[in-house]
Amino acid sequence: MTVAGGRSLDETVEFLLGTEIARALFVGAVPAAKTRAVAAVREALAEHFQPGVGVVLGTGARLIHAVAPN
Repeated sequence: MTVAGGRSLDETVEFLLGTEIARALFVGAVPAAKTRAVAAVREALAEHFQPGVGVVLGTGARLIHAVAPN
């Protein structure tokens, strides 16, 4: 899965910071803590950045089927 449509690493981080979940996570955060968190996210995403392609993360899904006993 290519995150943020194949943008640069910095643009991908900014894209993620603009999401509702990120905004909610940082409400009331101490500025220094937010800075450290953003740096950690950037560092983690950098390992998956491919020049000319963007940040590419592996994906997976599971389909579970359950049947109630009679």
